[in-house]
Amino acid sequence: MFAGADTTMQIDRNERARIGVQIRKDARLTHTAKHVGQTLLFFFMGALGRAWPKYETLAEQAGVSVRSAKRAIPQLIAAGYLTRTRRWGPNPIQRHGRWTRTCLSNLYVWVKRLSAKPAPKPRPDIKKEDQAPLPPDLAAALARFGNSLANKLGLPPAPTPA
Repeated sequence: MFAGADTTMQIDRNERARIGVQIRKDARLTHTAKHVGQTLLFFFMGALGRAWPKYETLAEQAGVSVRSAKRAIPQLIAAGYLTRTRRWGPNPIQRHGRWTRTCLSNLYVWVKRLSAKPAPKPRPDIKKEDQAPLPPDLAAALARFGNSLANKLGLPPAPTPA
C-alpha cells in the first residue's frame, strides 16, 4: 500500500479526488491538516508526483496561518501521505552570530497509493467446464493483442495454447 520514499506516483484528476476523500476521512488528521493536505494536492505536477510550494504560499491558498501550515505537514507525513525533503541554499549565512544555511523550499512527494479494489472471488457455483469456450477467431484476436502488448512492453510473448 505504501511506496518507497524515493518512488513518485503520477497524480491525475481522478487520483487527486480519491486522495482528497481519503484525507477528509482520516481520523488521525486535524481539520487544519486535512485542509492543508487537500490544498497541497493541487500543487502537484501530474507526471512528476512532486510539489515544492513555500509555506507562505501553501498557507495563503489553504486560508490558514503559516504556523498552522507548518504544523500540518508533519501530521500528513506521519499518516504516510507524503515525504518532505528540505532544499537548502548553497551558501551558509550568519544569523545572530551563528552560521546557518537557509531552507529555500521543501520538496513534497506523495507516497501513499490507494489500494486497488480486490479481485472478485471465484464463484463456487460456476465451474470452468460450465463456461462456454471462446470462438476461435476471438481467441486468436485476443492472443494477437496480448502478444503485441507484450512486445511493446518488452515482455516475452505468451505461449500459444495447444
